[in-house]
Amino acid sequence: MEETKANTPTEAPRPNVVHARNAFDAWGSLIGLILLTCALLFTEIKISSWLRSWYTDEMTTLARFAIEAVALLLTIPTFLLILFTIALGLLLSAWILSGFTSIVSRMLNTDSPIRESLAQRSARRHTADGPKG
Repeated sequence: MEETKANTPTEAPRPNVVHARNAFDAWGSLIGLILLTCALLFTEIKISSWLRSWYTDEMTTLARFAIEAVALLLTIPTFLLILFTIALGLLLSAWILSGFTSIVSRMLNTDSPIRESLAQRSARRHTADGPKG
């Protein structure tokens, strides 16, 4: 007879490891977005200055208005992307800080193995050397 292996569930990663991985991915995305924003801003500045270099004294007001309108249309998405990047950075910072505070609160929980091992170490130190103070 063939033996079938028992389906043992694989151990899920610890929450702090998952949070750290997600935080690393999120910060990587934010850095990529910042680099993209900088590239877009640099390109927008170059294109706007190139458009404005077309100005001549003989240009009509309508032609100057058209050049300024195109330059403004290039500026608006860049400005919105900068605002989006700042908002995303603030959200990611808050999310990471909330994750770290939840990890710390889990560590300080009385049922936490980390806390128990710290308490055992402290108790061993006190019994071996007497209370230190």
